[in-house]
Amino acid sequence: MGFSKNQILKLSGPRGVGALLIRDQVPVRPIQSGGGQERGIRAGTEPVPLIAGFAKALELLNIQRFQGTEDPLIERRDALLTGLLQLPGVELTGPDPRQDPAQRLANHISLLVASPQGVPLSGRSVVRAMSCLGYGISSGSACSSSKAAGSPILEAMGIAPERSSSGLRLSLGSWHRDADLAPVPIALREAIAAVMAD
Repeated sequence: MGFSKNQILKLSGPRGVGALLIRDQVPVRPIQSGGGQERGIRAGTEPVPLIAGFAKALELLNIQRFQGTEDPLIERRDALLTGLLQLPGVELTGPDPRQDPAQRLANHISLLVASPQGVPLSGRSVVRAMSCLGYGISSGSACSSSKAAGSPILEAMGIAPERSSSGLRLSLGSWHRDADLAPVPIALREAIAAVMAD
């Protein structure tokens, strides 16, 4: 595959399956006992449909995203990010990938949203407003089930607790085209206005 060994990827495969590459000399202990699958490292019956889906996602990843030396999502992400950051009250979290691409996943944008006066808005409320406009984005930590708490990830990055619940995450896929992404900043402006009006 055409990406470096240090690159982390979301490959759009099914949930509940993954791959773990282990060097011969690295000791690994199971976290769940029972069964002798994978030389005693994993218990349980293999989810064959998920494994097949994972394999297909890897195949498509190689075909769709890595024909050259640079992930084509980088250009789309950067164009979308530029449009989003022109909105009053929208702020990037973490390093700016347009200045240091190596510090960011090619398909990921993380933002904080506030009113034009700087009052943090509920990220979850903005997500709901975007959903009403036909866009699926996320708020909070990727694995969090809390409905009101701020993001511990954003807080660990030094973002104040009162602002950490205003986070938004946008993930791009290889299926997104420029025409799909161009209206997103306009939709986010409408969503922010709707949340502020409530």
